[in-house]
Amino acid sequence: MSLTALGLDAPQLHEPPAGRVLHRSNAAVIAAVTAQHAELAARLALLTRAVRSAARAGDYAGARNQLQHWCRTALVPHLVGDERTLYTAAAELTPTQLLVSGMLTAHSSLGSFVADLSVAFDAVDVVAAAAAGEAVLAVQLRNEKELLLPVLDAAGLDLAVLLGSTHPTRV
Repeated sequence: MSLTALGLDAPQLHEPPAGRVLHRSNAAVIAAVTAQHAELAARLALLTRAVRSAARAGDYAGARNQLQHWCRTALVPHLVGDERTLYTAAAELTPTQLLVSGMLTAHSSLGSFVADLSVAFDAVDVVAAAAAGEAVLAVQLRNEKELLLPVLDAAGLDLAVLLGSTHPTRV
């Protein structure tokens, strides 16, 4: 069930730059990827709020465990899928080589966030790790949508084939 169906609003992700027209064949795929990313961001925001509230109440372990479980079963596999598909293709294009390098650094930061949750046994550390992870993911998803996907589209890559099953296209 989607978070929207549960009455939860997803964070707003920005539209591609004005004047940027997506190739017709990739527009639906990019829309589906954007929707999936909005769900990831919304879920992380929800879990981060839960950690914050639980920390204030003095019993954050359960909320931390839920966040950590989601990160290991949903977020990390998604990041690995991006690296194997989008980033591998983008690293071969001159215009996106530096962007990919920066995005891989952000993935490393997200990996550190997940690892930090494993050793955070203090409310402040848990909340700080969750908030940092949420912020890095927001920037990462925006860069994918506004910078990486449009360049891959403009290069003529078939994103549905490239992504395969890593991003269900729901189209």
